[in-house]
Amino acid sequence: MIQIRCHNPQQGHASIAANLWPWVKAQTMAGNAVDIHAGPAQDDRTLQQLRFYWGVVLKETSQQAKLNGIGATPDGWHLYFKREHLGYEFTKTTLPGKKRPSVIKTLRSTKGLKVKAMSNYLEQCMAQAATDFGVMFSLSRWQDYRIDPLTGEIMVVT
Repeated sequence: MIQIRCHNPQQGHASIAANLWPWVKAQTMAGNAVDIHAGPAQDDRTLQQLRFYWGVVLKETSQQAKLNGIGATPDGWHLYFKREHLGYEFTKTTLPGKKRPSVIKTLRSTKGLKVKAMSNYLEQCMAQAATDFGVMFSLSRWQDYRIDPLTGEIMVVT
């Protein structure tokens, strides 16, 4: 697989001509079909978003929220929010000794989320924690959350 990120027309043209086209030509000459997908660039979720999720959203939810009078650890709230907002993925697979395919139910992960989708997920988790459980967050935006690399202390960017 080839992945190319284009930042301007000249760079895009040069990169496609030098990298993509020779590969496509070789694949098709060898008799292989090639699928090409293109779209706007999207970055994967950021380390800053993950730190905010675990350091603010889940930590503060675990300190303040109770469901049916019972609290949970940050890991417990992580599973709860994934179930609520990401849901499950269902796949069919044939198991040894079985004639019919089995349906496998897997809880979705935040790993595949892009920056925008992770932002939406953070907002959903925070809104639910605040609305349903009365959680008051010390920060409301992941963009304002930083950890000082020297001291490990939380810094708020304004």
